[in-house]
Amino acid sequence: MSPLPRLVMLACVAGLALAARADDPPGTKKPADPPELAEVRMADGSAVRMTLTQSVVEITTRYGKLEVPVGDIRRIEFGFRYPDGVLPRIEASARQLNATDARDREAAVQGLLEYRELSYPTLKRLAGGTDAELAKRAAEVIRKLEEKVGADT
Repeated sequence: MSPLPRLVMLACVAGLALAARADDPPGTKKPADPPELAEVRMADGSAVRMTLTQSVVEITTRYGKLEVPVGDIRRIEFGFRYPDGVLPRIEASARQLNATDARDREAAVQGLLEYRELSYPTLKRLAGGTDAELAKRAAEVIRKLEEKVGADT
């Protein structure tokens, strides 16, 4: 499995918890709560049901740290987002993979490798494209990227 789907799967497993427990009135304590059940839905439509071992999810934001009880979580959605300004730079480097000058092509490869996993979706799109030479170069960068960060990342 390629790195991006594994990252998406890990993000989904880590956070898409749909709690199955009914809300308890405030102040009600049970001697031992049953394990929290969750259903994690993947981007491809598949689902995994699991027992959660943690009772809270810790969320750190610019407003501080929150510990949210798993039973209070109804839905968490994750999306793949690029930091501001990164996608145009990745796309510019990707276009340079087809440059006539070998130095420009090598600079493009280095630029794409610097962005690591963020450059992966663009490289996969190019590797499956109709331009055979560009697809070959993109596949080579993917190979180098997997050597650098590991294929299982």
